[in-house]
Formats: sequence, C-alpha cells, structure tokens
Amino acid sequence: METILTPEQVADLYGVSLETLRRWRRTGEGPAFVQLSARRVVYRPTDCEIWETARTFNNRAAAVAVVPSVCSDLSVRAARRDAAAKRLLPSA
Repeated sequence: METILTPEQVADLYGVSLETLRRWRRTGEGPAFVQLSARRVVYRPTDCEIWETARTFNNRAAAVAVVPSVCSDLSVRAARRDAAAKRLLPSA
C-alpha cells in the first residue's frame, strides 16, 4: 500500500495555504485526491507527482496556454489591488 499525504502535508509541499488546496479540490485544479469520508481527504504521492509533471513547462507562454488560471489569477489580483488603491485615495 502506498503512503498517503494529508492536506497539510500537500499544502506544505507546494507552499500554498489549506484554503488554496480546498479551492483546487473544488475547481479540479490541484492534484487528484482520495475522499475517505465526508470530512477526510488524503492524497497519494503518485497523484501529486503526476499533477506536478503535467504543470512543468519550459517557458511562461506554454504555461499560460495550458493553465489559463495563471493569467486570470494575476488579472484578478491586479484588479483587486487597483480597487483597493482607489479606495485609499482621497476623493477629488
């Protein structure tokens, strides 16, 4: 039987928060997971490796073509940052 990884271990492995890992499960962006029960999720190391390999690129253009969320996440962050900056500026 293969070793399993907890969500905490996978989040630590990829340097993301548990909330990001939850979002990845909801949207299908992250590695495949095993739903053991209604509240228990684990990951197989081989599934994480497969996901990681599928997201390995030689250049940014290839990454954006395959993983459009790379662009949209940056656009959303930029829009939020701009909106926050406008709220901080005094009204003219």
